[in-house]
Amino acid sequence: MKGIIIKNLKFSYGNSLVLNDINMEIEEGKSISIIGTKGKTTLLKLLDFKLRGTGEIFINGIKMDNDNFRMLSKYYSIIYKDDNFKEKYVKDEIIIALEMNSSNMDSKDTILNKCLAFFNIKSLLSLEVARLSRIEKYLLKVVCALLKNPKYLALDDILCEFDDKLRKNIFTWCKENGITIINVTSEMETVMDTQFLYCLYKGSIILSGEIPYVFEEEKIIRRLGYKLPFIVDMSIQLGCYDLVHGFYNNKEDLVKDVWK
Repeated sequence: MKGIIIKNLKFSYGNSLVLNDINMEIEEGKSISIIGTKGKTTLLKLLDFKLRGTGEIFINGIKMDNDNFRMLSKYYSIIYKDDNFKEKYVKDEIIIALEMNSSNMDSKDTILNKCLAFFNIKSLLSLEVARLSRIEKYLLKVVCALLKNPKYLALDDILCEFDDKLRKNIFTWCKENGITIINVTSEMETVMDTQFLYCLYKGSIILSGEIPYVFEEEKIIRRLGYKLPFIVDMSIQLGCYDLVHGFYNNKEDLVKDVWK
């Protein structure tokens, strides 16, 4: 079975419960967002085997354990919100990432050239990583992760650092290359390009479902302390005056409906 399945996952720091009985299914090819103020990074570290809790994690039908987690880790790349890099120069970071790609050399060269051109970062190759801006550093992390050609790309509050165009490019690349995005975020605006949403509250999943369904529960979302994405909130407000009908995830469609 393709996908990531998490069953009854629990984790505590001492006596402080961080994650409580988390059950989650991430279907290959179906992008998801996980939003919450607590436990999101911990969840990724459990998936990455940097932390150990109780419960089970299955990747493509195989239960992750001490013996196989390194083998299973080839299926995913996780990008944390930090400035940690192994090499001094951008090109060397990219070389390391490419070496982790299991394709043959000709395919690696094709992927490299295509990726560098797609994200327009060829001009950064000769630079020291320390000279990059914060956004360029995060973009470098994303590009290096994509060059490994994982099945799943998990981003820990990274998409909120990019503008709409760059976020769209990341989703486009992933869709064209069969990479499933796991968007872990504290900002609701970044969930709009994904298909499924899990809402964490005090370490538990309090609400989950397809994006349109979850936004129908807007009162619950507000009570949890989250702000609705602007376009969704506007749709709801205009719907109260019977000016539009239904859910909108982009400004263009909303404007067209309003001015029919």
